[in-house]
Amino acid sequence: MHTDSRGVTIVEGEPFFAVGLYHVPVAEFEEASRAGFNVVTTPAMEGEPVQDEVLKALDAAEKNGLRIIAEFDIPEAKRCEFDAYKKHRGLLAWYIHEPESRVNDEALMSWTYRNVRRADADHPIYLTIQDRMAYGAYGRFGHLIATEIFPVPAPSLHHVAAAVRAAQVDTGKLAVWAVIQGHAVPPPMEVPGVVPRRPTGAEVRCMAYLAVISGARGLMFWGYDRGNLKAESPALWVALGRLAKELREISPVALQKNSGMIEIGGVKAHAALKRIDMDWYLLYANPGSEGGPAELDMPYWPGPKQVRLDLKPFDAGCMKLQADGSLRPFPE
Repeated sequence: MHTDSRGVTIVEGEPFFAVGLYHVPVAEFEEASRAGFNVVTTPAMEGEPVQDEVLKALDAAEKNGLRIIAEFDIPEAKRCEFDAYKKHRGLLAWYIHEPESRVNDEALMSWTYRNVRRADADHPIYLTIQDRMAYGAYGRFGHLIATEIFPVPAPSLHHVAAAVRAAQVDTGKLAVWAVIQGHAVPPPMEVPGVVPRRPTGAEVRCMAYLAVISGARGLMFWGYDRGNLKAESPALWVALGRLAKELREISPVALQKNSGMIEIGGVKAHAALKRIDMDWYLLYANPGSEGGPAELDMPYWPGPKQVRLDLKPFDAGCMKLQADGSLRPFPE
């Protein structure tokens, strides 16, 4: 497995777009796969090396068409050398715990990176970074760099897009993923009257599209660990499953290079124009609570140079452009 020049993960010779879910119990693998996800993370590998439980998780993942990002504590990097793990078809990547901004973090991350690569050079390292000021410092210690921005209930969904673009610039890498909030977290600073809450289905969908528009090459969603989304918010779980299936269907579009970034007027929405052969697609996302009609300037495609799009609050999706400039939802 590797990433190509576009930052796309290649698995068994084919482009792979991750639509993943954090910390799924093994007993829930079948349901996660049925819901539309193709990647799960395991809890940290603790105890004696080559545990039966970890191997059972890898076996269950393969059985259900899932790939695992295997998590472990930094001092346990030696686990990557075991054939039972690294040669398993269910393994996608090694997940190194994100740095905590301690003084010795760079030295510790460097040591871990070298040891993991020495033990297993065939699987990429997945690394999440919360601190936007640390992308440049820590980005070199991973192959799949995931931004971790949780903007609900404050400050703004715009930060999801800004984080992905900043990580690409600061790390010099296109293989940037995004972790999408599905749980309730306190705002980064105290905001009067604002209390933690889970995002709505529309907000989760909008955050996912914002990340893809900005160039994210994979998405990971919070559904377990910090509360069980399926049990505590069944309606949001259903919405997340619909979104997962949709993202899997549009993944060939999502993995294309942008033909152009498009600004959508006064509602401050985001859009990207992408092309596959002779077919053109428009990805769009309105991260605000206000909607309205928008006229899109389309300088990159051979059809009409303006396209009208009526945006709802937190609206997002993918459209296929027709020769006459009209738009059709994709997938239909």
